[in-house]
Amino acid sequence: MAKDLKKSTKKGLLILIIFSALFVAGIPAIPLGFANGLAWLGVIGIVFVAGGFFGLPIGWTFLGEKRRQQTIVSAVVEDGLTDVKELAANFGKSEKAMRGDLVMIFNKRYITGYKFNADKTALIPFEKAEIKKNNGRKCEFCGAVLTGKVEEKCPYCGS
Repeated sequence: MAKDLKKSTKKGLLILIIFSALFVAGIPAIPLGFANGLAWLGVIGIVFVAGGFFGLPIGWTFLGEKRRQQTIVSAVVEDGLTDVKELAANFGKSEKAMRGDLVMIFNKRYITGYKFNADKTALIPFEKAEIKKNNGRKCEFCGAVLTGKVEEKCPYCGS
């Protein structure tokens, strides 16, 4: 799933670069189009500028959030950082905010194969053997092994 996150981040970056270029190109298109009797060019310029003015800040913010999620996933999966306190310190966040980010990342299935420990202070990997031992039941959001009969909420991510 981490590959899907990287792929969507790269795709988003490419789209935003193209729209940023169209925004810049739209600025001179407005006066050039209307001054030379090419109203269609002026209208296209207005559309590019208006779309860029309102859409680009939202797009770049969204991409920044995706990139931050990608960095957290990388820290857990590739660097082996599993302590919530340590992750929070590395990313300049509170432990509560980092737990929230991790739950969101679990819910989006960017990380699988980890679950929170009992007091939610660290991530621990779980093995496929644990899943078999518990009749193959696992949380569809964070992938944690569910141990009770029919649980309404996952004890790890709360979903």
